[in-house]
Amino acid sequence: MALGVGISNLVSGWDRGVFRLFIRALAVLLSLQLTAPLQLWAHDVVGSRSTTVIADHHDAGGTVTAHLDLTSTERTFTPDHHENFQPTTINVGGQSRVINPGDALTAAEHVALHQVLSTGQQTLQLSALGTAIGGSLNLTGELNRAVTNLVLPQGVTAVHDFGLNQTTGVLGNLVNSGTIYGISTSNQVKTAVFQASNIQNLTGALLTTILPEGGLPGFSNALTKLNLSLVAIHNILNTGVISSSGNLRITASNLANQGTIFSSGNADLSVVGQLQNLAGAQLIAQQALNINTPALINSGLISALSGALSITSAGVLSILNRSGAIEALA
Repeated sequence: MALGVGISNLVSGWDRGVFRLFIRALAVLLSLQLTAPLQLWAHDVVGSRSTTVIADHHDAGGTVTAHLDLTSTERTFTPDHHENFQPTTINVGGQSRVINPGDALTAAEHVALHQVLSTGQQTLQLSALGTAIGGSLNLTGELNRAVTNLVLPQGVTAVHDFGLNQTTGVLGNLVNSGTIYGISTSNQVKTAVFQASNIQNLTGALLTTILPEGGLPGFSNALTKLNLSLVAIHNILNTGVISSSGNLRITASNLANQGTIFSSGNADLSVVGQLQNLAGAQLIAQQALNINTPALINSGLISALSGALSITSAGVLSILNRSGAIEALA
C-alpha cells in the first residue's frame, strides 16, 4: 500500500465518527506504543553501560574487541597490546600520570594513551576518575578493530574518516551524548555508514556529516557533501539532532524521534516495525522524503521541503496522525 502526500493533502487524523470505537479500543495499546518503546530502548542500551566487560577481549573467532564507554570509571584496559610499549605520560584530571606496562586503564585513558603514542599529543580531556569530560578523539583508528559498545559523553567531539576506514565496527550499542562527525577525505567514498545493534542519539547530542563553519582541524580536505546512513539491527532513538550534508538513509527495526532528523538532500527511512515521530519532533528532507514502514505514529512535523513525500508499506499500512503535520511543499 502506498500513500503520496502533496501540499494540499495534509493528514490531520482519522474520521472520528467511523473510527470512534476503534480508537477507544486502541487507547491503552497506543499509550504503550508511545511510551514503552522509549523506556525499553533506553534500558536496553544504557543498561549495557553498567555491565562489567573485559576490554581487549578475544572472541571465539580470535577477533580483538573493545568496550569503549568513555563515561566509565572501570579500568579494564591495559597498554600491553602496544608493541614494545615504554612508560608514557598522559594527563588525568589535570595531573600527569605515567602509564607503565600492565597498568589498568579506563576506556578514556586508553584513548588518551593511544593519542599520545600515535600523535604525541592528548586532545581528550579526562577527569580525575579517568572519564572523558571534553576535548576530541579520532575514531578512525579506534574502529579499525571491533568495538562492542561505544558511549560518547556530553562535551566530547568524535570524528570518523570514512575515507580511510569505511567500517564503523560497533557490534553492540552506539550511545551518543556528545558530537560525532562522519567525514570523508576520499573522493571515492561518498557515504558515511554508522552501524550498530542499537543507536541512541541523546538530548543535546549531534550526529552529522555537516561540517562546522571553518571545517574541522586536521581535515582540510574533507568533502563538504557526504551522505549519511544509519543502520541499526534493532532500534534507533533520537532526542538530539541527526543531520546529513547529502542524502540520508535510516534502516532500523524501530525508530523513535523526539528531536530533529534533517537531510540536505533526499531522505529514505526503512523501518520494519514502528516509526514514531513524537510531539515537537521534526523529520525534514530538503528534497524528497520516502518512508517505508507498516506503522507510522506522528505528533510532530514530517516535511519534504522541495520534493515529493511518500509513505509506503509492503503490507498493511497504519498511520496515526495525532496533532501532527505531514506535508510536501514542492
